[in-house]
Amino acid sequence: MTRARSAAPAPRQTGNRRAGTGRVPSGGALLALQGTADAGPVPRPLHALQCLADDALAADGLRLRPPPTAIATKGPTIQRVGEAKQDIALLPEPLPPAKEPYSVGKTKLADAAKAANVARKNAKDDHWAKIKARSEGKPADRKGINAAYATVLKDITFERFLLQQPAFAPPPSKEPTKLFATAGTGTKTIGYAPTGTETVDVATLTPRTYTKLAKQPDEAKRAIFTGGADKKEYVEDKLGVKTRRYAFVEKNFHQMMEFFGTGFMEGRFQSLVRAGTGAERPDVRKPGQQSIAKDYQRGPKGTLSDTQLAFVHQHKGSGDHQRGLSLTSTPRKGETIGNAGENFRTDDGFMLKIDLARIPTSEAAPILLNHYATGGVRENLGDVRNPVKNGKNYKYDESVTKNRELYLEFLRPEYVVEIEYHPKKAVGDTGSKSFALKDYSTNEEFMNAVRTASAFDKYQLGFDSALKGEPLQVPSNTDATCKKGWDTASLYVDAYDKTTKPTTPGITTVDPFAEKAKYFTGPPSEFTIIKIARIHAMTGRPKIRKLADLGPKGPTI
Repeated sequence: MTRARSAAPAPRQTGNRRAGTGRVPSGGALLALQGTADAGPVPRPLHALQCLADDALAADGLRLRPPPTAIATKGPTIQRVGEAKQDIALLPEPLPPAKEPYSVGKTKLADAAKAANVARKNAKDDHWAKIKARSEGKPADRKGINAAYATVLKDITFERFLLQQPAFAPPPSKEPTKLFATAGTGTKTIGYAPTGTETVDVATLTPRTYTKLAKQPDEAKRAIFTGGADKKEYVEDKLGVKTRRYAFVEKNFHQMMEFFGTGFMEGRFQSLVRAGTGAERPDVRKPGQQSIAKDYQRGPKGTLSDTQLAFVHQHKGSGDHQRGLSLTSTPRKGETIGNAGENFRTDDGFMLKIDLARIPTSEAAPILLNHYATGGVRENLGDVRNPVKNGKNYKYDESVTKNRELYLEFLRPEYVVEIEYHPKKAVGDTGSKSFALKDYSTNEEFMNAVRTASAFDKYQLGFDSALKGEPLQVPSNTDATCKKGWDTASLYVDAYDKTTKPTTPGITTVDPFAEKAKYFTGPPSEFTIIKIARIHAMTGRPKIRKLADLGPKGPTI
């Protein structure tokens, strides 16, 4: 994996401005300007393992970091999608007579950076308004929405908007009283031309460097790094890619009820494999069926690599090969959409904030992969075969970029630090309630507060009553939440009872994906809980007795 490194600052020089093409270089304090990028799959209703809805478009910062004695200019928070994070480093202040034009250039650069931040944020807001209108329109309006969202988003870069500011001369020219930037890619020098023939270097625009926190927080299970002027925090994914410390995901009501009941959230693939094998932690790297190895693996066939796993999950995530959760690195609400254009934020839903630093790096911990960022999965697809369907390849890059997406193998409550419960999907609805771990003594108290607010006890009562064969009763036959639980469990009971059981006693251990034709007899859209019931019955397993039985039995990681 190729990693960008920050260029060393120019050596300090002193002297007079020089005529012609001469420059008076400088070197020194930081004037950091920052950014990032992120991405989400396609949800289904009823079963918590059945859908992955992600949330939040947007918001990583671009700010000027004040040197010891000057400039305290801030820009609004924004994000660079798919772009390497960059910092503007001021070069040291030169001696007279170059000192005065350097100071003028420094001020012009600070003002231009602030204006670029505003212009870029406005461009992203305008773009989202267009995407939102298409998302809420007719099916024909949503055609091609994935490409439209990602392509324009990637083009809204800080560098582009900075160099378009009136304070800059069009590259590569130098004009009197204008800033200029060196042409090409990579590290750029930004200078000021007081006369057009005399120039002074002011700053460099370079790839960001990261610093490991000298004192790690007690709750951190993996190293935390800082970067940029406002010292945003990052962790590393399994590939060593710097990833924003906090991630977000939208989940529907049934998903969260199961999460509250089992203390665990995973993908459909894991839940179905566990139904047939009883495995505590199904191997998400197993192809599951020959077609997966054939369609997605270049070279040797067998265990999926990190990149192959991420690609399969992203491409097949709306079906039974959903192998974990899809998170996004950005917190703005209601601005993530599925590949078909639907918004992931739903009525009676929940938005979770996950502290990735709380996830251990041991072999027992869940796999974390950054799809979209520089150095991430999308730049390391050499061993991945992109299957062709109807003459077209899967647009993986567009899919992961538009929502700034991360892959997480599974989720436990102790990784979650904030939850918003929103009965209505409209952002800002007054009925929404927010809960934060910091306001409670323990994670269990925190989770119980959300359980109470969302009437989890009523859902669990209805669910467990149906498993026992009891009619819908307490707290009342008309309680909607109790009925949701009862209806969901009734799907399981009905499917289990209608499935032919083995004629010989005992439990059979089987990977249902190895015999899909036998175990997956319903339509592809069939609820996962029905498929689990059928597998339980066909392998001689007893019915589950309570909601918690849908999760693993192992210890908390």
